[in-house]
Amino acid sequence: MKKNIATIIPCYNSQSTILQAVESVLNQSTPVNEIIILDDHSTDQTVPILKKLQKNHPHIQIITHDQNQGPGRLRNLGIQLAKSKYVAFLDADDYWHPDKIKIFSVDADVAFWASRYSTDPSKNQIINSTKKISFAKQLLRNHVATPTAIINKEIIHEQFDETMRYCEDYEYFTRLTYHFGLYINQSILCTTNKQKGLSSHLFKMRLGEIRMYFKATKYCKLIIFLLPFLILYSLIKHIFRTTIAF
Repeated sequence: MKKNIATIIPCYNSQSTILQAVESVLNQSTPVNEIIILDDHSTDQTVPILKKLQKNHPHIQIITHDQNQGPGRLRNLGIQLAKSKYVAFLDADDYWHPDKIKIFSVDADVAFWASRYSTDPSKNQIINSTKKISFAKQLLRNHVATPTAIINKEIIHEQFDETMRYCEDYEYFTRLTYHFGLYINQSILCTTNKQKGLSSHLFKMRLGEIRMYFKATKYCKLIIFLLPFLILYSLIKHIFRTTIAF
């Protein structure tokens, strides 16, 4: 039988969360065929925990590295290794709703799909509605949390930009939205444990967003004329977030 869905999980020093993440994939009501875990040179017990889990689940692949690679490179490697038609992304500090893959299967004819997410484990609302997000909306704000995204590998051959250390996911998903469209299911199918970043990281992320705008001019020429406004918009967002939220 042809394989259908592979899950890609990059991890780094994730001993406190990796088991919950992987088990949320193992416990899907509609099973995945491959679980590809790419460790970014962890120095804690992440890899031993994974190897113990792998003994009972042979479809788990563990790829380790001797040097730090960065999340973009790890996800690209996972995409290359996946034999499945679809690739689903998950981060080591997040976990899925047990029906995520089952709900995705209803919309499996689209090339690029995602869902809503929450930081509150009690929020797991299921809404049988999928909406298309325009490129303009995605350009102004990232609507895709990485651990909610699923792509059709047979249609999409784009890769993450490995030279970007900040907003590489935003850049990737915006590029996919332009070329293939973006469909977001309104159900909350992922819980994230991520915390708000330091203000220094926020500024680096803002610079990554501005770099994304410049990269977008290569496939959407109209953005050349919008660049001054997009850069100003990005800087205003940064000022608002650092002065109001912190």
